[in-house]
Amino acid sequence: MHQFNLRTFSAHSLTFKFAIGFLFFSATLVTFSKAQAQPKDIVVLGSSTAAGTGPTNLKFAWVNRFRTYVQKHFPTATVRNLAIGGYTTFHIRPTDSTPPPGRFAPDPNANITKALSLSPTMIIINLPSNDAANGFTVAEQLESYDMVLSAANAANVPVYISTTQPRNLSANGRRNLTAMRDSTFSRYGGNAIDFWSGLALENGGLREIYDSGDGIHLNNAGHAILFRRAVYGTIGAVGGGEDIRSKEVTN
Repeated sequence: MHQFNLRTFSAHSLTFKFAIGFLFFSATLVTFSKAQAQPKDIVVLGSSTAAGTGPTNLKFAWVNRFRTYVQKHFPTATVRNLAIGGYTTFHIRPTDSTPPPGRFAPDPNANITKALSLSPTMIIINLPSNDAANGFTVAEQLESYDMVLSAANAANVPVYISTTQPRNLSANGRRNLTAMRDSTFSRYGGNAIDFWSGLALENGGLREIYDSGDGIHLNNAGHAILFRRAVYGTIGAVGGGEDIRSKEVTN
Protein backbone atom coordinates (compact mmCIF):
# COMPACT_ATOMS: atom_id res chain seq x y z
CA MET A 1 0.00 0.00 0.00
CA HIS A 2 1.25 3.43 -0.85
CA GLN A 3 1.86 5.75 2.07
CA PHE A 4 2.04 9.51 1.93
CA ASN A 5 5.47 10.93 2.76
CA LEU A 6 5.74 12.88 6.01
CA ARG A 7 9.49 13.46 5.98
CA THR A 8 11.14 16.80 5.37
CA PHE A 9 13.80 16.62 2.72
CA SER A 10 16.85 18.81 2.36
CA ALA A 11 17.33 20.89 -0.74
CA HIS A 12 20.13 18.54 -1.83
CA SER A 13 18.00 15.40 -1.57
CA LEU A 14 15.14 17.07 -3.43
CA THR A 15 17.48 18.13 -6.21
CA PHE A 16 18.80 14.58 -6.55
CA LYS A 17 15.34 13.06 -6.37
CA PHE A 18 13.90 15.15 -9.14
CA ALA A 19 17.02 14.93 -11.28
CA ILE A 20 16.34 11.19 -11.34
CA GLY A 21 12.72 11.97 -12.13
CA PHE A 22 13.71 13.59 -15.42
CA LEU A 23 14.48 10.10 -16.71
CA PHE A 24 10.84 9.12 -16.33
CA PHE A 25 8.69 12.11 -17.29
CA SER A 26 8.94 15.23 -19.36
CA ALA A 27 7.19 17.77 -17.10
CA THR A 28 9.43 19.54 -14.61
CA LEU A 29 8.13 20.06 -11.09
CA VAL A 30 9.23 23.06 -9.05
CA THR A 31 10.03 21.92 -5.51
CA PHE A 32 11.08 23.40 -2.21
CA SER A 33 11.82 22.25 1.32
CA LYS A 34 8.58 21.89 3.27
CA ALA A 35 10.35 22.93 6.44
CA GLN A 36 11.08 26.28 4.80
CA ALA A 37 7.71 26.69 3.08
CA GLN A 38 5.96 29.97 3.83
CA PRO A 39 2.63 29.76 1.99
CA LYS A 40 1.26 33.08 0.80
CA ASP A 41 -1.23 32.52 -1.98
CA ILE A 42 -2.43 28.98 -2.62
CA VAL A 43 -4.80 28.09 -5.45
CA VAL A 44 -6.79 24.85 -5.63
CA LEU A 45 -7.93 23.39 -8.96
CA GLY A 46 -10.30 20.47 -9.01
CA SER A 47 -13.80 19.09 -9.17
CA SER A 48 -16.66 18.40 -6.74
CA THR A 49 -14.58 16.96 -3.91
CA ALA A 50 -12.39 20.07 -3.75
CA ALA A 51 -15.52 22.22 -4.25
CA GLY A 52 -16.94 20.71 -1.05
CA THR A 53 -19.37 17.96 -2.03
CA GLY A 54 -19.89 15.15 0.47
CA PRO A 55 -19.65 16.55 4.02
CA THR A 56 -22.72 17.52 6.01
CA ASN A 57 -21.46 21.10 6.15
CA LEU A 58 -19.02 22.97 3.92
CA LYS A 59 -16.87 23.79 6.94
CA PHE A 60 -15.91 20.09 7.01
CA ALA A 61 -14.78 20.05 3.35
CA TRP A 62 -11.06 19.43 3.04
CA VAL A 63 -10.23 22.70 1.24
CA ASN A 64 -12.08 24.78 3.81
CA ARG A 65 -10.38 22.94 6.67
CA PHE A 66 -7.05 23.37 4.90
CA ARG A 67 -7.70 27.12 4.51
CA THR A 68 -8.56 27.47 8.20
CA TYR A 69 -5.43 25.58 9.23
CA VAL A 70 -3.11 27.51 6.92
CA GLN A 71 -4.49 30.88 7.98
CA LYS A 72 -4.19 29.94 11.65
CA HIS A 73 -0.44 29.54 11.23
CA PHE A 74 0.10 32.01 8.37
CA PRO A 75 -2.51 34.75 8.95
CA THR A 76 -1.73 36.65 5.74
CA ALA A 77 -1.97 33.57 3.52
CA THR A 78 -4.85 33.05 1.12
CA VAL A 79 -6.35 29.82 -0.23
CA ARG A 80 -8.44 30.38 -3.36
CA ASN A 81 -10.64 27.53 -4.52
CA LEU A 82 -11.37 27.35 -8.27
CA ALA A 83 -12.75 23.80 -8.17
CA ILE A 84 -16.01 23.06 -10.03
CA GLY A 85 -18.09 19.90 -9.82
CA GLY A 86 -17.80 17.52 -12.75
CA TYR A 87 -14.46 18.84 -13.96
CA THR A 88 -11.71 16.71 -15.47
CA THR A 89 -8.06 17.14 -16.33
CA PHE A 90 -9.12 18.56 -19.70
CA HIS A 91 -10.92 21.45 -18.01
CA ILE A 92 -7.74 22.67 -16.29
CA ARG A 93 -5.48 22.61 -19.37
CA PRO A 94 -4.04 25.98 -20.47
CA THR A 95 -6.51 28.32 -22.12
CA ASP A 96 -4.58 28.38 -25.40
CA SER A 97 -4.63 24.58 -25.75
CA THR A 98 -6.95 22.85 -28.22
CA PRO A 99 -8.87 19.85 -26.89
CA PRO A 100 -8.95 16.62 -28.90
CA PRO A 101 -12.28 15.79 -30.59
CA GLY A 102 -14.90 14.72 -28.08
CA ARG A 103 -13.03 16.14 -25.10
CA PHE A 104 -13.82 19.11 -22.88
CA ALA A 105 -12.37 22.52 -23.65
CA PRO A 106 -10.35 24.29 -20.96
CA ASP A 107 -12.32 26.58 -18.66
CA PRO A 108 -10.54 29.95 -18.64
CA ASN A 109 -12.09 30.71 -15.25
CA ALA A 110 -10.97 27.50 -13.52
CA ASN A 111 -7.82 26.25 -15.26
CA ILE A 112 -4.07 26.53 -14.86
CA THR A 113 -4.01 29.79 -16.82
CA LYS A 114 -6.49 31.36 -14.40
CA ALA A 115 -4.64 29.94 -11.40
CA LEU A 116 -1.32 31.42 -12.55
CA SER A 117 -2.95 34.80 -13.21
CA LEU A 118 -3.57 35.00 -9.44
CA SER A 119 0.20 34.94 -8.79
CA PRO A 120 0.12 31.93 -6.45
CA THR A 121 3.04 30.58 -4.47
CA MET A 122 1.57 27.07 -4.67
CA ILE A 123 -1.09 25.19 -6.66
CA ILE A 124 -2.89 22.04 -5.48
CA ILE A 125 -4.82 19.87 -7.95
CA ASN A 126 -7.56 17.47 -6.81
CA LEU A 127 -9.26 15.61 -9.67
CA PRO A 128 -10.35 12.30 -8.13
CA SER A 129 -12.33 10.27 -10.68
CA ASN A 130 -14.27 12.16 -13.35
CA ASP A 131 -11.73 11.34 -16.06
CA ALA A 132 -12.16 7.64 -15.37
CA ALA A 133 -15.94 8.02 -15.19
CA ASN A 134 -15.87 9.66 -18.64
CA GLY A 135 -13.68 6.91 -20.08
CA PHE A 136 -10.61 9.13 -20.55
CA THR A 137 -7.42 7.13 -20.69
CA VAL A 138 -4.55 7.40 -18.24
CA ALA A 139 -2.35 8.64 -21.10
CA GLU A 140 -4.79 11.50 -21.73
CA GLN A 141 -4.83 12.45 -18.08
CA LEU A 142 -1.04 12.47 -17.89
CA GLU A 143 -0.87 14.56 -21.04
CA SER A 144 -3.17 17.11 -19.37
CA TYR A 145 -0.92 17.23 -16.32
CA ASP A 146 2.18 17.59 -18.51
CA MET A 147 0.62 20.69 -20.07
CA VAL A 148 -0.42 22.08 -16.69
CA LEU A 149 3.00 21.47 -15.15
CA SER A 150 4.80 22.99 -18.12
CA ALA A 151 2.85 26.22 -17.66
CA ALA A 152 3.42 26.22 -13.90
CA ASN A 153 7.13 25.50 -14.26
CA ALA A 154 7.51 28.42 -16.66
CA ALA A 155 6.06 30.64 -13.91
CA ASN A 156 8.22 28.96 -11.22
CA VAL A 157 5.17 27.87 -9.22
CA PRO A 158 5.21 24.50 -7.40
CA VAL A 159 2.29 22.16 -8.08
CA TYR A 160 1.02 19.34 -5.90
CA ILE A 161 -1.22 16.70 -7.45
CA SER A 162 -3.49 14.42 -5.46
CA THR A 163 -3.92 10.84 -6.54
CA THR A 164 -7.20 9.57 -7.82
CA GLN A 165 -9.73 8.55 -5.18
CA PRO A 166 -11.79 5.35 -4.93
CA ARG A 167 -15.20 5.40 -6.59
CA ASN A 168 -17.85 2.75 -7.20
CA LEU A 169 -17.31 2.55 -10.96
CA SER A 170 -17.33 -0.42 -13.31
CA ALA A 171 -14.37 -2.81 -13.19
CA ASN A 172 -12.77 -0.96 -16.12
CA GLY A 173 -13.31 2.38 -14.42
CA ARG A 174 -11.73 1.16 -11.20
CA ARG A 175 -8.74 -0.20 -13.12
CA ASN A 176 -8.35 3.25 -14.65
CA LEU A 177 -8.38 4.81 -11.18
CA THR A 178 -5.72 2.48 -9.80
CA ALA A 179 -3.51 2.86 -12.88
CA MET A 180 -3.74 6.65 -12.62
CA ARG A 181 -3.02 6.45 -8.90
CA ASP A 182 0.15 4.48 -9.57
CA SER A 183 1.21 6.84 -12.36
CA THR A 184 0.71 9.85 -10.09
CA PHE A 185 2.99 8.37 -7.45
CA SER A 186 5.67 7.29 -9.92
CA ARG A 187 5.75 10.46 -12.02
CA TYR A 188 5.28 13.18 -9.41
CA GLY A 189 7.05 11.67 -6.41
CA GLY A 190 7.12 14.04 -3.45
CA ASN A 191 4.65 16.35 -5.20
CA ALA A 192 1.99 13.62 -5.18
CA ILE A 193 -0.53 13.62 -2.32
CA ASP A 194 -2.02 10.27 -1.29
CA PHE A 195 -5.82 10.59 -1.45
CA TRP A 196 -6.28 6.83 -1.88
CA SER A 197 -4.72 4.74 0.89
CA GLY A 198 -7.17 3.62 3.57
CA LEU A 199 -10.17 5.05 1.71
CA ALA A 200 -10.43 2.31 -0.90
CA LEU A 201 -11.65 -1.23 -0.91
CA GLU A 202 -9.35 -3.83 -2.39
CA ASN A 203 -11.29 -3.66 -5.67
CA GLY A 204 -10.91 0.13 -5.94
CA GLY A 205 -14.37 0.97 -4.69
CA LEU A 206 -15.07 3.41 -1.88
CA ARG A 207 -15.13 2.09 1.69
CA GLU A 208 -18.59 2.45 3.18
CA ILE A 209 -17.27 4.12 6.33
CA TYR A 210 -16.09 7.08 4.21
CA ASP A 211 -18.98 7.13 1.71
CA SER A 212 -21.30 10.14 1.86
CA GLY A 213 -24.00 7.95 0.32
CA ASP A 214 -23.49 8.13 -3.45
CA GLY A 215 -20.47 5.87 -3.89
CA ILE A 216 -18.50 8.84 -5.21
CA HIS A 217 -17.99 11.54 -2.60
CA LEU A 218 -16.39 11.32 0.81
CA ASN A 219 -18.19 12.14 4.05
CA ASN A 220 -16.91 14.26 6.95
CA ALA A 221 -14.44 11.60 8.07
CA GLY A 222 -13.12 11.11 4.57
CA HIS A 223 -12.63 14.82 4.00
CA ALA A 224 -10.80 15.05 7.32
CA ILE A 225 -8.29 12.51 6.02
CA LEU A 226 -7.81 14.48 2.81
CA PHE A 227 -7.28 17.65 4.82
CA ARG A 228 -4.56 16.12 6.97
CA ARG A 229 -2.79 14.62 3.98
CA ALA A 230 -2.98 17.89 2.07
CA VAL A 231 -1.30 19.69 4.97
CA TYR A 232 1.52 17.18 5.30
CA GLY A 233 1.86 16.73 1.57
CA THR A 234 2.36 20.45 0.89
CA ILE A 235 3.38 22.82 3.68
CA GLY A 236 4.36 20.08 6.15
CA ALA A 237 3.69 20.15 9.88
CA VAL A 238 3.45 23.64 11.32
CA GLY A 239 2.30 25.11 14.57
CA GLY A 240 4.86 24.10 17.15
CA GLY A 241 4.82 20.41 16.42
CA GLU A 242 1.04 19.99 16.41
CA ASP A 243 0.36 16.54 15.00
CA ILE A 244 -3.03 16.63 13.30
CA ARG A 245 -2.60 13.05 12.07
CA SER A 246 -3.35 11.71 15.55
CA LYS A 247 -6.60 13.60 16.05
CA GLU A 248 -9.75 11.51 15.98
CA VAL A 249 -12.55 12.66 13.71
CA THR A 250 -15.78 13.09 15.63
CA ASN A 251 -17.83 15.29 13.28
